[in-house]
Amino acid sequence: MSHHPAALLAGIDVPTMHSFLSRCRITRHTRPQKIITQGDGLDHAYLVIGGAVEITVMDESGNCLLAHLSQAGEVVGEVELLSRRPCVASATVRAGSTLARFDKALLRAHVPAERLLENLSGLLHARLSRDNMLHLTALFCSSEDRIRRHILLLTTPDAPRTDISQTDLAAFTGCSRQTVNRTLAQLRDEGILRLTRGSITVLDRKRLQRLRAPTDGP
Repeated sequence: MSHHPAALLAGIDVPTMHSFLSRCRITRHTRPQKIITQGDGLDHAYLVIGGAVEITVMDESGNCLLAHLSQAGEVVGEVELLSRRPCVASATVRAGSTLARFDKALLRAHVPAERLLENLSGLLHARLSRDNMLHLTALFCSSEDRIRRHILLLTTPDAPRTDISQTDLAAFTGCSRQTVNRTLAQLRDEGILRLTRGSITVLDRKRLQRLRAPTDGP
């Protein structure tokens, strides 16, 4: 957690963080497991300590979209927990992941109300910014740019690695697996990315940000 600080818990000191984590229910998952179901109520949320949680959304026709991949330091379900509203998506923890489960009382006991409001507002602002960028990317960018921008969204300068498969990246970007493979190979050969099985590490973020491919044809 020192490498992936939780934005929802920002501003609390180390002893308070230790106290919070010691009172959470820590679960280690050896196989995939659905932890949140779209439409259900929620009396707890999850802090991702290690691994990842897939966030999926399903429409009335049964079409399913992989909407986000929550990684270490992110919290899943906090908006529904605090708003008392039904879950807007489902969440499935990936094998090999570690989560800390907590309820509203535990969160409020360790994060002052003003700080919690500021942290939650910051999270919602970041998600709004991300969603706006994804909409613009989907409408106006080439396949290569969509792939590049999603990699940037899934990483940060302090956490340049994301554990994601090429299949999942293809689902996020709406590109074919072949296009993802070709684009990643090119970025690897240019020294911008390092690819390992199931993960991508950004080696040169500035160059990745500057790249722009020609837009796709109609």
